Amino acid sequence: MSLFFDLASTNMVAYLISKELSPPRIKGEDLEHFLKSLALSDRIVSDDPTWSSNIRWAANESLEKLQHIELSRTDALKSKEVRLLLHPLAQNLSHFSIYIFPIGESQDSELLDHFSHDASHLPGHSALVLTPASQHRDTNAQILDPSDAVKNGMKARDQWPGAIFLLSNGNSTFLPVEEAHAKVARISDYLGWHPRYHPLDAAELQRVWATLSDREPGVSRERHRRRLLHLSDLHVGSKSAAQNQQYLQVSIARQFGKVDEIIISGDLYDQPLKKHRQSYERFINQMELLTNKKPVVVPGNHDQRIFGNRFLTLGNWARPLVHLDWSRGIHRNPDAKMAFFCFDSCRHEDLARGRVGREQLIEMATKFDTANLRDEIADYLRIAVLHHHPYAYIPEREINILDPRGWRGREQFVEMREADEFLSWCAGRGIGLILHGHKHIPRLVVDEVPMGDGFGRRQVTTVGCGTSLGANGSPLSFNIIEWSPDTQSWSVDFQIDRGDGQGFRSAAFQAPPVGAA
Repeated sequence: MSLFFDLASTNMVAYLISKELSPPRIKGEDLEHFLKSLALSDRIVSDDPTWSSNIRWAANESLEKLQHIELSRTDALKSKEVRLLLHPLAQNLSHFSIYIFPIGESQDSELLDHFSHDASHLPGHSALVLTPASQHRDTNAQILDPSDAVKNGMKARDQWPGAIFLLSNGNSTFLPVEEAHAKVARISDYLGWHPRYHPLDAAELQRVWATLSDREPGVSRERHRRRLLHLSDLHVGSKSAAQNQQYLQVSIARQFGKVDEIIISGDLYDQPLKKHRQSYERFINQMELLTNKKPVVVPGNHDQRIFGNRFLTLGNWARPLVHLDWSRGIHRNPDAKMAFFCFDSCRHEDLARGRVGREQLIEMATKFDTANLRDEIADYLRIAVLHHHPYAYIPEREINILDPRGWRGREQFVEMREADEFLSWCAGRGIGLILHGHKHIPRLVVDEVPMGDGFGRRQVTTVGCGTSLGANGSPLSFNIIEWSPDTQSWSVDFQIDRGDGQGFRSAAFQAPPVGAA
């Protein structure tokens, strides 16, 4: 059996076929579009006409219920509303054992159609093929509350065409189409004896998963990806930081294991006091176990100003900064092929404002050109790291990684001055990713930035991390950037814990176009 739908709805389908996932956030107009794509679809392929009719009927029933809910163009529907609206569809989709999502670009349609035909005829009616519409690899993919299955497929855009395999026990993987075809043939042989319309039991699902996990002889496997951990606004020395340090460390180690680099984008201390620096060093000693190297660190306003603010000479205290081993200039990781351009955005300005002055830009340009003379970072992922946010914070324009209205304050007191000049410098120097902190709210801005020479524009992704240790009772957050040096592709995964220890979840996922680095 097979079902066709829009690629943007992949995450919604993953929820429908799961028995454990919470509903992902979705706006009413997007849910309406998804339901209409099912209700009006002429591409529901099944040898059971009753099942096809049931899918269309369930979609129409959900559409009718949706008409009675007041829709907003910006706010997501409530979780209980989504669960109620999609219950009829979930009943029709959740009784299969194997779900297969063929994904690729439009030029891959013939190859994927052939694969989908074979996959939809797996014996026993235990498999459902769900085919997203094609998507170009030169477009951005932004997904809220992504499932692991969806992330597996989007991280591997450099290996498309291929297929996501999702089992009813929650295991998922992505395989390039050649390998996916070989796996379907092996699973078909195994399921040849299985009775029709009977779900697979736990042992049978484990055998299918073992088949999917085995390396196929002569077939290329997943490219090796590098992993970067982005932390920010630790405020070590505060009560919340002391409570949450071990929890953060254990959670990261359990979910992601070793990483290639750790980036901390400022506000390491709550106050620039010696005792806070000592607490920070103990924390860092534990974090270094994930990388076996010191993290890349830039200072924040709390690391050199009393209460993070300065007015004239009041609040200025830079002595602890002298002892802070923060990263200056360009930090290179030759093994992972990543280069970090480290800026101190707190060197100038008053209050909690920041700026990267022309003096720093010239210093960095000199180091950049010196490195390029030796061609040291030509094919590296270039990342700028600073504390302040180069884009003004306007709640109604924010991507809802967390509720953007959660921050209370005045932008003019915490803003980054001369941000346009900094962004233009980054675009002109081929920097496609900027990491920052400061606002205690995870942020994502994708922009076409004019280059400094006045000719052309470059796409720049700016990623803000919230407060990794939950300062002032805020949710805990960190970001995971994965990078493939072979194909110059990367992705960002925003991890959030509400602050009550229920566990970190993926709140948003961003995959820029392949080769955008």
